[in-house]
Amino acid sequence: LDKVEKNYLFFVTIIGIIISIIITYSTTAFSIPKVNNSIINYDVIYTSDSGALVYNNTYFNISYAENDIRQPLFGVFALPIAVVASILGEICFFLPKGYEFATIMTCIQFILLAITNIMLAKLLKIETKEKKFFYLLFSLNFTYLLFSILLEQYVISLFYLILAIYIFFNNFKKTNYIYVGAVGTLLTSGIIFPLIKKIELKKESIIEYIKAVNKCFILFVLVLIISGQFQLLFNLKERIISLSQFSGKISFNERLYQYSHFVKGILIPNAGKIELHKYFYGYSLCKYINVSGIGVLILIICVISFIMNRKNKIALISFLWIIFSIIILFVVGWGLVENGLILYSLYFAWAFLILIYLFIKTIIKNINNFKAVIGLLSFMFFILGSIEIINIIKFTIKYY
Repeated sequence: LDKVEKNYLFFVTIIGIIISIIITYSTTAFSIPKVNNSIINYDVIYTSDSGALVYNNTYFNISYAENDIRQPLFGVFALPIAVVASILGEICFFLPKGYEFATIMTCIQFILLAITNIMLAKLLKIETKEKKFFYLLFSLNFTYLLFSILLEQYVISLFYLILAIYIFFNNFKKTNYIYVGAVGTLLTSGIIFPLIKKIELKKESIIEYIKAVNKCFILFVLVLIISGQFQLLFNLKERIISLSQFSGKISFNERLYQYSHFVKGILIPNAGKIELHKYFYGYSLCKYINVSGIGVLILIICVISFIMNRKNKIALISFLWIIFSIIILFVVGWGLVENGLILYSLYFAWAFLILIYLFIKTIIKNINNFKAVIGLLSFMFFILGSIEIINIIKFTIKYY
């Protein structure tokens, strides 16, 4: 790490510690929501399952129900992080009883997101003097603000995904075993299989790539067996049928509405509302009745950015990741039934942000003007995002 990276990581850690403690003492909603001492497992903030994830410790409990075929090895690769959180939770006696682990995990999420941003900046080979502006853009948008304080599995899944990409570009001559961590923490990350090993249109290279794929597959199966997760394959068909309810039949127009607002929501929050569920209150997204012009504009900027930076391999990966988001969220329709695409925004946000950053850098040659634009955009995203975060926190304090 250079000086800028060290300062960024230190600053984020301090901010993370302060905010984590304040949040824990203010409300239970971001970790283990309770109403009349009863735990609410799901849907308190958007469609998140924080209550179930933290109370049943999906980070430590390898075979917990949420660590199903979608995240078969999540518990395995989250375990080292959970151990640290558990030990620090025991030491930090001043934290609210029962919420020590949740507080530390929230702080760790801040740190993991910061490390992820550092890796992305290194992949883009950003000059030291520009890094702080890159970090501003990546740290102050609504998605990163939300997932810093909302305990969800996607933070760790994103960390391993970016780590796998980072390892490939820094060590592509060897087998990229981190691929197993990326796939294990979220199965859809398996789409990055070309990054298991560098491949060229030569017989020897193709053979080496196939060998590397086999090594990763064998390792994946071995970890499944050793961790006791191999049993997931026994009821695979039934589980897939059960999960299919989250991608039900949605009209084309509604798909378009939700996806365009999903893209907008990465940077600028969509309107939220308080609604009464069976016996508890939740904070949900309002129903969309039109296409988001801002979302469409962001998509157009990303396409133009890719065309202008098509020789940049990270730009290519980012653009392909956006296409992947369209396939998963728009075509397959995952999460549309719940009107909860915001839950998947962190997993895809980095690709949009990279192309937006490259777009600004390409069209604005003057470094001072470039810094000014990035700074103003980051400040605008932070203000808009903070307003919605404050609304959410007010809701959580009132009801939880």
